[in-house]
Amino acid sequence: MLLKSPIIIILLLLDSIISNLNRKSFSYLKSHKTYIESHRGVNRVHPENTLSAFNKAIQFDIDSIELDIWLTSDNIPVVIHGGNDGDISKTMNGSGSVKKYTFNQLSQFRSKIGNEKIPSLEEVFKLCKNKIFINIEIKDNRYDLVFDILIKLIEQYNIYEQIQISSFHHKYYDKVQEYNEKHQNKLEFGFLFHPNSKIILNDHMHTINVHHNYITKDLVKEASSRKIAIMSWFFIEESENIKEYKRLFKLGVDIICSNDPLLAKKYRDYYFNNFDYSNLIYPYYFI
Repeated sequence: MLLKSPIIIILLLLDSIISNLNRKSFSYLKSHKTYIESHRGVNRVHPENTLSAFNKAIQFDIDSIELDIWLTSDNIPVVIHGGNDGDISKTMNGSGSVKKYTFNQLSQFRSKIGNEKIPSLEEVFKLCKNKIFINIEIKDNRYDLVFDILIKLIEQYNIYEQIQISSFHHKYYDKVQEYNEKHQNKLEFGFLFHPNSKIILNDHMHTINVHHNYITKDLVKEASSRKIAIMSWFFIEESENIKEYKRLFKLGVDIICSNDPLLAKKYRDYYFNNFDYSNLIYPYYFI
């Protein structure tokens, strides 16, 4: 075998360095900017939690998408917010819990707006791999079953660096920690907190996801001292405005999970980079 010349070795090293520099950093914890996350995709343009809503976020060059998952009766992770116990009636032309249907049965239903089907998480991975960060909120509380199936899918697509797992069910944090102790690939977990709930920080936390009204200077200061990222989120029914974005940017939040991600992204670029402000507010719902 011929040895490579020093020049070729140097060129290969330079190519590797440049590739790493150009690689998109998906992790919240590795970022040095405020991420904008698209809540259930671009839900003001397309039906929430659908492939078209997620694809629009990619087209808009949004940093991240947030989505919700449940398991079907045949153990397929599907993407839908769901009502109590996974009821599909709020957004789909059917009723009943996700958990009572097989994936094929669920595929017969369509969204009330836009006539779109409920996607599987695997379909979302295929669409988003190497393109956009994914915040997976687990709604289903069958902890061992859901986590094991989710991990197998993450491993299959080798998508660790592009994923955060989050939930109001904080027991999933224990599952993430157990996994991280045994594997080189580290998963991030986001602690979702209900409004008015007590927020207790510890040094092992990755991210806390807090309603924007409850993010204060003291909370940001304590989280920063512990190297915990802070996400602010809005209810899907809420209107959003530049005044609140400005307050959150000024406080130093790490992520804004927005129902109006293009507006949030444009104001972020204006706030931090003095980009053109004149075209900031405009209707984009028919783009």
